[in-house]
Amino acid sequence: MGLFDWLKHALKPVQPVEVNVSDLPHLARIAFAARCARTVQPLFVELWPVASPQALNFLEKAIATAERVAESGIVPRKIGDVKILATRASGQAFQQGMEYASLVACVALHAVEAVSEDDEASRRACLEAYSDALDCIEHVRRPQLREQLEQDYVFLRQWLEQRASSSPIVVPKDVWSR
Repeated sequence: MGLFDWLKHALKPVQPVEVNVSDLPHLARIAFAARCARTVQPLFVELWPVASPQALNFLEKAIATAERVAESGIVPRKIGDVKILATRASGQAFQQGMEYASLVACVALHAVEAVSEDDEASRRACLEAYSDALDCIEHVRRPQLREQLEQDYVFLRQWLEQRASSSPIVVPKDVWSR
């Protein structure tokens, strides 16, 4: 391949992927929402370099809880407490004027909210996690993170198709290691 051909290929615009979380199975929605949160998690410190260790811990706990639920199908009894922690992380960032760091914490909160047994609430939370993650990504001008999330969505769809079944499909955290 010559230089001109390589450049033409390299500069070819990437077709956006239509991400439709509404028809994902429940645990897959939780897994994707958690993936959105895990993807933007490093931006929390980047956007708020003086974030407290407590806020960082709250954020990690929220994301890890959503990942565990997607992986096991078991909802912890104190899921409400985890939502409160994510809300606190978001609130702490917002009080310090760190709007986008606060939004990163909201993505983690939405991942935990996606655990809801109410199907519509779970769908809405997953969509909000994705949408807020995209807002954070756009703010820091990292289109590669958006592409990563779109690829993760496509990969999750393909992974689910290979496991078509009537029983709930748990989504292990390592599903993203490909």
